[in-house]
Amino acid sequence: MACTSNVTVYWLGTSFASATQLFSDSNLTTVAPDGYYQVGGIYREMSGGVLGAPGSCPTCLVPCGNTITGDGSQGYYTVSFDAGNSQGAVIVLFEPYSFPDGVTWTYDGVSASEYSSATNGYLQGLIGNINSANPPTPPFPPYPCNPPMTNATGSAGATFSGTLYVWDTALPGLGGFVDVGIPTVLGPYGNASTGDVSFTATNPGPAAMVVPKPNITPTNVDFVIQGPCNNTVWVITVLCPQELPAYKCEPTPVACGDPLTELMFTVHPASPTGVTTGGVFVNDWAFADSIGVNLKPAGTYLVDNGGGTLQCVTVSANGVITNVTSCSGSC
Repeated sequence: MACTSNVTVYWLGTSFASATQLFSDSNLTTVAPDGYYQVGGIYREMSGGVLGAPGSCPTCLVPCGNTITGDGSQGYYTVSFDAGNSQGAVIVLFEPYSFPDGVTWTYDGVSASEYSSATNGYLQGLIGNINSANPPTPPFPPYPCNPPMTNATGSAGATFSGTLYVWDTALPGLGGFVDVGIPTVLGPYGNASTGDVSFTATNPGPAAMVVPKPNITPTNVDFVIQGPCNNTVWVITVLCPQELPAYKCEPTPVACGDPLTELMFTVHPASPTGVTTGGVFVNDWAFADSIGVNLKPAGTYLVDNGGGTLQCVTVSANGVITNVTSCSGSC
């Protein structure tokens, strides 16, 4: 049966993922009919009365352009979005609020956990407010992270126990996360220099990630959100593929009146659409192409912001704009 069909089944085992058989009755006497069954985004096939191995449900995808929320206990939260057949940059807007959470996206065998925050710029790994990750005074409860984490030490070798949550599109609306009964271990997390954590003095969101989609297929983008701290809560929006806005530019050394022979394509974390045609700004992503495959090389550029104003724009080695000033003579 399709992943979105609703039917009651009973299983022999502690969870759907680890079950050895499915039944149609609570007494576990009538084997369930042949077909596909899914719970929490995990599907299993009954064929000839034999239950097949668990797998990811290929049709249980959230359409791009939607926002979902995760909240609950410690663990891994997994969800897949359908980005459709278009080519372009899939912009992901992630808001972890204050509690440390981290997103890793995977598309066509490529994975990353990098963001640019509208207020804090380039970040990696777990992001959140340092006061939630490392409460200023013990006792740690009711603070969510125990043991605490810091940018200097990460989790200091400690791990966090949790469970696996999978998005289930059979639930009302777009669906919801379901505990599939599989224990997980999160961490240990390295420090900020390893890219495992990037805690900030203020809440980091919204933070933008960019998934380049240069091909028509595959269409699915998979996400794993790590919530190592209790009472995790976050929001993720996955926008449909789009071409990024372009601004004429020229690398330094360059005078303000020199021709602009290159293009800079940007993503604007502060915008709900992920882009703006109103110019380039500090903490924007900067790319060399319209779908976000290649970062703009680090350096300073003379940029026409689209309104006729020439600006000197500095791009970091991470591909994030760190400084914007008016051009006066040269950049």
